[in-house]
Amino acid sequence: MSTTTIRRNRSTGRPKVLMAGAAALALAFVAACGNGDEGGESDEGDDPAAEESADEYAHPQVVADLEGARQSVLDGLEEFGDDQTQFFLADDVSAPEQNYGMWVLPVERSEETSYMTQQLELNDGNFEIEAEAAEDGTTYWIDQDGEITVED
Repeated sequence: MSTTTIRRNRSTGRPKVLMAGAAALALAFVAACGNGDEGGESDEGDDPAAEESADEYAHPQVVADLEGARQSVLDGLEEFGDDQTQFFLADDVSAPEQNYGMWVLPVERSEETSYMTQQLELNDGNFEIEAEAAEDGTTYWIDQDGEITVED
């Protein structure tokens, strides 16, 4: 049995195909969440604590990307069972899908985030997602509880 190793790309340049995929993912995510004209209400700002959390960091958009990825994982655990041991986080899918025996979950990653964990290991529901700021390489982590750690 062979094992596939997924290497992370730490370069700040992204192929145009990925950017188009990310834009399509963002549109699909907004449509799926009902964050539009439907009912004249918006989901933005529903969680002031999360908004305040992102604003207290030097790279609030990176923190917001991490918080979105964390929510995607929590949604995946709810949908597919909390016995999951791994997920793959991808910005080029619009909905969860199973690939190579692993659930691939959609995430959004802004241009301000040069790197984000893709292959995520879970241990009894515990996990940690890493992201790096494109501006200066500051590394951020978020865990399953929403605790954020920063390393310059």
